[in-house]
Amino acid sequence: MDDARGRAAVPEAVARYRPVVYLHRAEGYLPSDPARFLKDAFLGWSISGREEDVETVADPVDAATLLSAEHRWKGRTHRGRDFTRPYGERAWRAVDLLGQDGVGFCLARRNEPSSLDGKGNFDGAPVLYEYVERAYVTYWFFYDWSTLPLLGSLSPDRLETRGVPELDPEVELKNDVPVELWEAFPGLVETYADEEAATRGAVGTRGFGDSFEAMKRFFQRLRERRPKRFPVAHEADWERISVRLDADEKMVQAAYYQHNGAPELLGPAGLGERPVVYVAKGSHASYPNDDLGHGRRKLVKAAEVFGDGIHWDVAEDQLVDATKAPWYGFGGAWGRPGPDSNQTGPLGPSPYKPPAPFRAPLA
Repeated sequence: MDDARGRAAVPEAVARYRPVVYLHRAEGYLPSDPARFLKDAFLGWSISGREEDVETVADPVDAATLLSAEHRWKGRTHRGRDFTRPYGERAWRAVDLLGQDGVGFCLARRNEPSSLDGKGNFDGAPVLYEYVERAYVTYWFFYDWSTLPLLGSLSPDRLETRGVPELDPEVELKNDVPVELWEAFPGLVETYADEEAATRGAVGTRGFGDSFEAMKRFFQRLRERRPKRFPVAHEADWERISVRLDADEKMVQAAYYQHNGAPELLGPAGLGERPVVYVAKGSHASYPNDDLGHGRRKLVKAAEVFGDGIHWDVAEDQLVDATKAPWYGFGGAWGRPGPDSNQTGPLGPSPYKPPAPFRAPLA
């Protein structure tokens, strides 16, 4: 990371419990550096939640002045340190932004990152941390892109430029349709299949085949009928795990963050010397193991695919204090806006994003 201030001496507990990470062997977007993202980004102001409605505020982005950057909207001046993420929590949004969910600051890349297809390394990719002595340490991982396997890359907006991608060989099919779609949208796939068969004049034929228009129509229907459950895909991704510390700075619990729910807690019986993180393919959600049993397959809707093909033993010199980064506290979205919160870049480490689920230090 470019900010030398973040390279200060790492607290002993932070170094001792640095995670051991496993990523899927075919992961498309490996851990990256937020500083590198900023170098290829501009600061924008979203006025609608649509990519084409982003006004440029600063280009290039200066990390040192990001928090003080200003934009005037409907008679009020907003700064980078204010909570303005489009679709963000209402309790923190300014009065003039209430009821305008797609409005706010965003950091958007000029160029879409290239997929690494699980190859390469992450030299220079930091693991950022937030640490409170005798309470917790949270480890943050940054990625250039987040998507569920297959699903996210098929949204109508991106089909226009990418076309119909080849099916991931690991995706299980049912009547030529990914099983995860049948599970995530019960009833809708059947309805689509019948409608599409009628459209193509092929009664009894189901599935997408190789039809671009058929694929596009299906995802348009998903967005129209189940907008809040549309598959997740967004630019930039912040993921984390948290370790709870006792009065002696010993790890007694670990929290694994996924999406749309409380983190999964582990410990103390399930903890080893260091927390182990299994990263879901595409979405980068964190799990304590790669076991899809015990009801977890239903939880992840068959879209969170694990694998131990890439082993990342985080080194001590990759640990960086997030609170000392010049961009810490940015209240907008890391990534472009989308039609809803799930397709908009996330909020990064800041006072607006509680770093740990533990209420208070242990006695």
